[in-house]
Amino acid sequence: MIVKSLKKIKNNYEVNLDDNKFIFDEEIIIKYRLVEKKEISDSLIDEIIHNNNLVLYYKKALNYALKYNKNSASIVDYLTKFELKNSEIKEIIDQLIKIKVIDDKKLILNDLYSLINKGNGKLMIINKLYKLKFNDELIDYAINNIDYELYYNALKKQYNKAKEKYKDESDDYIKDIKIKRYLYNKGYSLDDIRSLDE
Repeated sequence: MIVKSLKKIKNNYEVNLDDNKFIFDEEIIIKYRLVEKKEISDSLIDEIIHNNNLVLYYKKALNYALKYNKNSASIVDYLTKFELKNSEIKEIIDQLIKIKVIDDKKLILNDLYSLINKGNGKLMIINKLYKLKFNDELIDYAINNIDYELYYNALKKQYNKAKEKYKDESDDYIKDIKIKRYLYNKGYSLDDIRSLDE
């Protein structure tokens, strides 16, 4: 096949190869040095099309990661919708990690502190981190890196909210049970609740 013409369209090029038109990313044009009158074998055109598709999905994943601040597992799910091979998805994820667009450890700590500040206990935090598609290793890393002063202050804040909510309860025993239930529902453990008495 011979490149008959190249026409720039935004960040892409329309390439006419023996009257077949293809849209290639500018990066592909440069990488394969596509210029007018260059002859390209059928096997090379297949490689170019394949790599062009990878560049396209890489850019989609990059935009998705930047816009929504997602972890690698969420981006894998996003790319799976495009029916890419696992090796292609891995290659894209590795590139995003390399340029530090994806940093699961940093992201999980940000999510952890956000959840703590919203008044969630460890059990609720773990549950929510699983829902955000973090793996066991990262969740353990996050839980082991909790700032306990921040965590305890959030617990005290929730405790005070519960006390205020149930202040009209006349029976102290029932009031105590309702406060504990409120804190349990927020994901605080019995040990967390006991630490309030210390």
